Amino acid sequence: MKALRITLVYALLAVIAATTIIPLVWMGLTSLHGPRAPIPTMSTLFNPDKGSFIGWSGDVTGDAEKTTVVMDRDHNVSAWFAKKGDDKNAVRIPDDSPAETVDSPAETEYSLRITTQGLGTVSVSPESESGSYPAGTTVELTAVPDPGWHPENYWTVLTYGELPIWRFAINSFIVTGGVVFFQLALCSLAAFGFSRLQWRGRDPLFFVFLLTMMVPAQVLVVPLFMVVQKFGWLDTYWGLIIPYPYLSTAFGTFLLRQFFVTLPKSLDEAARLDGCTELGLFWKIILPSAKPAVATVAAFAFIWTWTDFYWPLLASSSTTMRTLEVGLSVFKDSYGGMQWSLQMAAAVIVLIPVLIVFLSLQRFFVRGVVMSGMKE
Repeated sequence: MKALRITLVYALLAVIAATTIIPLVWMGLTSLHGPRAPIPTMSTLFNPDKGSFIGWSGDVTGDAEKTTVVMDRDHNVSAWFAKKGDDKNAVRIPDDSPAETVDSPAETEYSLRITTQGLGTVSVSPESESGSYPAGTTVELTAVPDPGWHPENYWTVLTYGELPIWRFAINSFIVTGGVVFFQLALCSLAAFGFSRLQWRGRDPLFFVFLLTMMVPAQVLVVPLFMVVQKFGWLDTYWGLIIPYPYLSTAFGTFLLRQFFVTLPKSLDEAARLDGCTELGLFWKIILPSAKPAVATVAAFAFIWTWTDFYWPLLASSSTTMRTLEVGLSVFKDSYGGMQWSLQMAAAVIVLIPVLIVFLSLQRFFVRGVVMSGMKE
C-alpha cells in the first residue's frame, strides 16, 4: 500500500508538471513557426511545413528562383510555392503571358506589385517602401521558400514600428520595480510590528488584517479607480504603482510575520542591550536574517505585477504608458489578424523576465515558504 501511495503521489506530480511544461513548450515552438502558418498540430509542432519554389507568373515567367524586372511600366508578379515533399505538378500556375507594352505617356515612376502563393516570400533588391521605382530601374527578385523555422520572429516583434515594444518594457520594469519596493517596505514593517513588538490588541488586529485576504481584489477595483481618478493619477506611473501594494499587502505581511516569529527572541534582547533602537533592530538584525522570506515576497510581487493585465488596462489610456501585458493584447489588430507565431513570440518575451526572477530566487523561495510555517 505504501508503494502504491508513493506511485500515486509521483504520478500526480508528473501530471501537474506536464500541465505546466507542455503549454510552455507549445508556446516556444509555435513562436518559431512562419508568421502566416496556421495553428500548429501535433504533426507540425516539431516539424513545421517547409516550402519549395515552383515558378513565376504574371509579367515574369520561368522556374528560376532569381529573376529581374525592368521598370518600363507597371508590373504584377506572382511567386508560386508548394509544400516541400508534395508533388509540384499538383499546383497549376496560371498561364499569364506578360502584358504587351503599349505606347503611353512616359512616367517617372512605375509600381511593382508582388504576391506570393504558398509557403514562401520574395526578396526584392533594391527595396522600396512605396513599391514604386524610377523608370528604367532593374529590380532583382529572389524567391525564398519557407525554411520552416523562423527565429527572426523575435526580432520582428521587437522592432515592429507601430508598437513601441521597448517603451512597453520600460514601463513594465518601472511599475514592477515600484510595486516590489512598496511591497517590501510596507510588508516588512508591518510584519515586524506584528511579530517582534508587544502592544495591546496586536493579535486581534492581525486576525482582522488577515481577513482582508478573503476580499476578492476585483471588489476593490472600482473604489481604487475612483480614488486614483480623484488624485489625477490616471495614465501616470503613480496610478499604476500605488494601488498595487494595497491589493496583496496582507499576504506578504503574513508570510514575513510567520518567518519573523521563528527568529530567536535572544537576538532582540542582545541588540537592545547594545543600545539598538527598534528601527535599528529591524534594519540590522531582523531583516538580514529573513532574506529567504523577503526574497519570496519580492518574487511573488514581481510575478503578480509583471503578468497583471486588468489594472494596467484600466489605469492607462495612452500608448506610452502601456505595459507589456497590455501591449501584447493589441498585437492581433496591429498585424492585421491572428498571427500565432508572432503572438507567441511576444508572449515568450514577456515570460522571460518572470523565469529569470523565479530561477534566480528559487533557493530563497523554497526555504522562505517552508520556514514561514515553522515556529520557534
